Amino acid sequence: MKRIAVEDLMSCAKLFFTKSICSNTNKTYEYGWKHWTTMCNYLSMDHLLSDPPSYWKSVKQVYSYGVCSFLMFICYLSTVKNLCPSTVINYVASVIFRLAESDVDTSFIDNSPYLKKVKIGIWNVYRASVPEVSKKTLPLSCDMVIYAINNMFNKNTEFCLCAITALIVMRCCLLRASETVPCPRSDHYLRSNDVIFEIKDKYGIHFIYSYEVNNIEEDQVTGCTVNVRSAKNDQYGQGHKLPFTISKDINDGFCLSLTLFRYARKAILKPLKPFFLFKSKWTLSYRQLNKIHKDIATKLEFDRSLYSCKSSRVGGACALSLAGFPDSFIMKMGRWSSLAFLDYVRLCVTAYSKGLKAISNPKLLTMIGVKKLSLTNTIKY
Repeated sequence: MKRIAVEDLMSCAKLFFTKSICSNTNKTYEYGWKHWTTMCNYLSMDHLLSDPPSYWKSVKQVYSYGVCSFLMFICYLSTVKNLCPSTVINYVASVIFRLAESDVDTSFIDNSPYLKKVKIGIWNVYRASVPEVSKKTLPLSCDMVIYAINNMFNKNTEFCLCAITALIVMRCCLLRASETVPCPRSDHYLRSNDVIFEIKDKYGIHFIYSYEVNNIEEDQVTGCTVNVRSAKNDQYGQGHKLPFTISKDINDGFCLSLTLFRYARKAILKPLKPFFLFKSKWTLSYRQLNKIHKDIATKLEFDRSLYSCKSSRVGGACALSLAGFPDSFIMKMGRWSSLAFLDYVRLCVTAYSKGLKAISNPKLLTMIGVKKLSLTNTIKY
C-alpha cells in the first residue's frame, strides 16, 4: 500500500510539473526542443545527454559534457540560426524543461558561471551589432494618435477605419500586437465575441456582442467591455475584462466605446472571428499594424526605428503613470506580471519640471531631516 501511495503522489507531482507552463509557453518550448534535436542529430548526440558520442573522447574540453552541450546550443541558435538573445534564452529554457521532464538532472546549468557569462555575452554582441535594440521604444502619445486620425487615416476606406480603431483600442486597453490582431504562433487576438456593448433602450439595460449591432442606434450605447486574451497570464483563456463607459468630456480626444461601435457597424462582424476581419474579406495584419506606428513616427519626424506596435502600449502606460495612477493599477490594466513595465515608462517635460521643482525646494529635505535619519547610527546604547 505504501508503494502505491508513493507512486500516486509522484505521478501527481509529474502532473503538476507539466502544468507549470501554460499552453502558449508549451508551443514556444516545442520550437526550442525542435532546434535542440536538430543540433543533436547533426552532432550525433543523444537528446537526453546520457552518453557523449564516441568522437567526444578526442575533443579537449575544460567543462563537462552537459555544459559544453548547452554552450554549443547557445552558439548554434545565435550564429547559425541568427536568433535574437531573448529567443535563445527561451529556447534554452525549453530544453531545460524537457530534460527535467525526462528526469535528467540539469542542475549543472545553474551552477556554471561560464554559461551565465555566455548568455550575457550574446546580449552584448547583439546590442553592438544592432544599436537600436539598446534604445527604449518610444511611446505613441495621445496627440500623435489624434493627428494620425485627422490627417493620415481620414479616408473612408476599410484600412483607415481599421487603423483608427486599432490605434485607439490598443492605447486604451494597453494591448500587445498579438492581443489585437492574428500573429504568427498566437491565438489570443481580439475576437468579435471579446467586445460587448452595453445598450440602454425602453426595456432597460442589456448587453450584446459586437456582431449583433446592426439594428442598434449609436445613442443607445452607454459603454462597452473589452475582454483581452493574454498569452502571459491568462492560462485558461478566460481573458481580462476591461469595462468602459461613454466618454462625455469634450476634452477627450476620442471615445473608445463609440469608436468600437462605429467600426462594428461598418465591419459586419461574424461570431468567433477576428475583430479586425472586415466584412469577412480583409483582415488587418501585424505587419500593417506595425507599419502604421512607424508611418506616424515618420510623418511627425520621429526616429522610425524607435516606434512599433509596442509604442501604443507604452504610450498608454506613460499616460497612466503621469496621471498619478499607482503601479499596481497599471500592472493590472496592462496585464504585466511584474514591474517590468517601468522600463518602458517615459516621463514628459511636465514631469521633469515638477521633479526639478522638488529637487530645488529647500523645504522638502532639510539638515534637520537628515540628522533625524542618521540618529540610529549615532546614538549609543
